[in-house]
Amino acid sequence: MSIDRREFLKVTAAVSAGTLVTAACTSVTTTSTASATSATSTTSTATPDDTAARFKRCLETNGYSAAPSAPLVTGHEYNGGLQYTGAGISAQPEVNGSAPRVKQYVSQQVARMEDMAKKNSPGTLPIFSMIGPELASRADEDACAAVILNFLVTEMALAPASLRVTTTDRAKHFFPILAQYGITESQIRLRPWDEAKRDGGGSGHFAPKGHPRGPAFDSFSIECMLSDGTDLEIAEFLFGGATRVTVGVIGVERVTMARNDRTMAWNDRLAALKIAVEADAKRQNLPLPPGYYEVLGIAKPA
Repeated sequence: MSIDRREFLKVTAAVSAGTLVTAACTSVTTTSTASATSATSTTSTATPDDTAARFKRCLETNGYSAAPSAPLVTGHEYNGGLQYTGAGISAQPEVNGSAPRVKQYVSQQVARMEDMAKKNSPGTLPIFSMIGPELASRADEDACAAVILNFLVTEMALAPASLRVTTTDRAKHFFPILAQYGITESQIRLRPWDEAKRDGGGSGHFAPKGHPRGPAFDSFSIECMLSDGTDLEIAEFLFGGATRVTVGVIGVERVTMARNDRTMAWNDRLAALKIAVEADAKRQNLPLPPGYYEVLGIAKPA
């Protein structure tokens, strides 16, 4: 498969089209009560760049500073040589090996080989961006969760009635903060702990099998129900890890889909993956990883 310049320009224009909204994010506390109207009430088309810029602004308003991201091309075999995890789960250890600062956020590009089996599912993309705050301790995890919830419900104007949470009973201490943002217990889907642990993919427990650093966190995911019935995961909050790091992440493209009440398709982002992987491999003087050829359906040169 090849992606020529004309196709790339068409894809880029489709992703970038629309009017940018520049409202500022206000500082939040765990006692905030949020109300919002549906994102579908607006007439402009949101873009991933706008979603990312507004979330970064929210985080910086609430005292989080930017930290370096991890490489997209990892140089190891796991996940086809492409970055699997987002935010501080992967970034800080790979960048400098130090413990994270008390309040920081990371913007991370990731690509997951396992998603190829789901590429016909609405909203599944070959490459996507995750942005999220992280804490070195669990002391302020309610405030960290509130920043994410406030952003989704207030800043992004996602109707609380359209949101769902999937988790296990280990996240019950977050239920009051979820309720403050309009997510009641009737909107929370509880999984058995053993099932979530076996799965390891999030929505209760995040511990990807074979991951070289072996992250293991309890978690809850936030989903948005689109008007066509699509159940779209837009955020994940990880807590209780062995490293005592609390991490919350939003999927930039997924939140943008929720804002527009319209999903993006796998093929919409193939050109973006091709360009991003080639640039990162060149920057690091690494060969193109196996996942690059597999996702694009290109034969690897001899």
